[in-house]
Amino acid sequence: MPLPTVSAAPTRPPRPPSNSATRSRPSTPRPSFIPSDSTCRPSPARCRVRASISSPSPTPTRSSNSTSKPRFATICSTSPFRRPRSNPPAITISTHTLDTMKGNKLAVTIGMLLLVLFVLLLFFFQVRQSEVAFVSTFGNPTAGSVSPGLHFKLPWPIQKVHKFDARVQSFEGKFEEALTSDGKPLMVQVYLGWKIVNPQLFYSSFGGSTNDATRNLDGLVGSAKNAVVGKHPFNHYVSTDPAQLKFDDIEKEMLAYIKSEAQAKYGVNIEFLGIKRLGIPETITQSVFARMKAERERLVQQYQAEGQARAIEITAEANRKRDEILAKADAEATRVRGQAEADSQEAYRILERNPELATFLMRIKALEDSLKDRATLIVDTRTPPFDYLRGVNTTTKTNK
Repeated sequence: MPLPTVSAAPTRPPRPPSNSATRSRPSTPRPSFIPSDSTCRPSPARCRVRASISSPSPTPTRSSNSTSKPRFATICSTSPFRRPRSNPPAITISTHTLDTMKGNKLAVTIGMLLLVLFVLLLFFFQVRQSEVAFVSTFGNPTAGSVSPGLHFKLPWPIQKVHKFDARVQSFEGKFEEALTSDGKPLMVQVYLGWKIVNPQLFYSSFGGSTNDATRNLDGLVGSAKNAVVGKHPFNHYVSTDPAQLKFDDIEKEMLAYIKSEAQAKYGVNIEFLGIKRLGIPETITQSVFARMKAERERLVQQYQAEGQARAIEITAEANRKRDEILAKADAEATRVRGQAEADSQEAYRILERNPELATFLMRIKALEDSLKDRATLIVDTRTPPFDYLRGVNTTTKTNK
C-alpha cells in the first residue's frame, strides 16, 4: 500500500463545522496509521499541524453551495510518515473555472459579431427588386433614384434612405354623375393602376404617403372624367347599335389626360385605365327606354324593308330565268316541229312516187300494232292486211 503524501502546514485554529447540509466532501481514504499514546503524546499546541494528504481517490463531487477542497488531517509532528517541507503543495484547477472561461470567450465572440452587424447596418443598405428608393443628405434629396442591390451610405443623421413600393397599385374612382355632350346625365366609375417612377418627386409631393397620393389621384380622375365624358354624346355610352359604342376611344382619352399630369406633378405613372361601371339616373330612365324602343322599332322596319326588297329581287330573278327557259324551250320545240314537218313532207313525196310501197308500209304498221302484245286473233286471212299472212302459213306448213 503506497504511503500518503503529507506536507506540514502552519499551525492554525481548527475550522468550525459547517451547518450546510448540501455540502459534499470527496471520499478520501483515511491514513493507515494511528499514532500510539505511548509513542507520541504531544501537547495540543504541537499537534495542531494540518497536513495535505495526496492519495488516489475518485473525482470529487460538487454541489451548488460548496466547492471541493483538499482533505486535511491533524497528526503528530513527530510522526515518522511526515514528508519534508521542501515539496510544494499540488495545484488543482476546478472544471467550474474552465466552464466560466469558455463562456466568457463565447460572449466576447457574440458581442464582436453584433458590433460588426451594427456597423454594417449603419453604413450599408439594400434595395429590393420590388422597391424604388433615394438617399437624402441632411434632409435634401439626392439626384436620381437608387437601383436595386447593396449600396453604401453615411450613418444617420447625415444620410437617410427612403424606400417605396415599386409595384403597380390599383385604384377605383368614385361612382359619380357626369354630363354628355348632348346634356344627358350619366353615372361613370373609372379604375386605374399606378406605380411610383420618381421617388424624389413623390416624396416631396405626399411625404411618402400612399393615402395622400390616392386622394389626389381621385381628384385628377374626376376632372378627366368630366372633361372626356362631356365630349361624347349619350349614344357613345348606351346604344343598341354596337358600332356606335366608343368605350375604347373614351378610355384612351382619359388615360392620355391623366398620365402626363400625374407623372409631371406627382412622380407616378398610370399603367392602365378603364371604365368599370355605367349607370343611368332615374330621371332619364323612361326616356332612354322609349328611345331604345323606338330604335328597336326602326330596326324592325328597316329589316322588314330590306327583306321585302330582297324578296322582290329574288322573284324578279326567278321570273327572268323562267322566261329564258321557256323561250329556249319554245325555240327548241319550233325547231323540232319544223324538222318533223320537213321529214314528213319528204316522206310524203317518196310515197307519192311509189303508192304500192306506201300501202305495204301502212299494212305492215297496222299488223305490228295488232300483234305487238302477243295477242291471239282469229281473223280472215282474206281481209287486208292479214292477207299477207296467208303466204306465211303456207310456207310454214310446207316447211314442216
